[in-house]
Amino acid sequence: MDKPTENNTVNDIKAYLDEQGISYATDARKFDLLALIPSDEQEPAQPENEPTEAPVDSETQAEEDDTETEPPVRDKEVPNVQDTKFTKYEIIVLSSFDGPTRDLLRLALKDDQLYTISEALAAKTALAERMFD
Repeated sequence: MDKPTENNTVNDIKAYLDEQGISYATDARKFDLLALIPSDEQEPAQPENEPTEAPVDSETQAEEDDTETEPPVRDKEVPNVQDTKFTKYEIIVLSSFDGPTRDLLRLALKDDQLYTISEALAAKTALAERMFD
């Protein structure tokens, strides 16, 4: 599936996120869902401890068949949002920011850079201090 844009429906975006293993709130709005999609410069988050399958011989397979295993608690790893970098647009459209914060973020962030949420908020704070001191 191609990377969705704002022209896609919410269901299309959710299907893409599911396919990529990216978690989201079921009541998330379109722009919040789009903000979860890594930008082109950014690699999608990969789980650090992804299991690898070792070759299994027939004896080992027979032993494993006799042993009951518990199902995994989660099938998908949730990316760490604090470490994820976003574009200026993705950060500005997050619903958790109020109007004045979004306005300052528009001024503080550069279009061609990626930021973590904490980096973006630090840039906003630095700009506000320069403007209001």
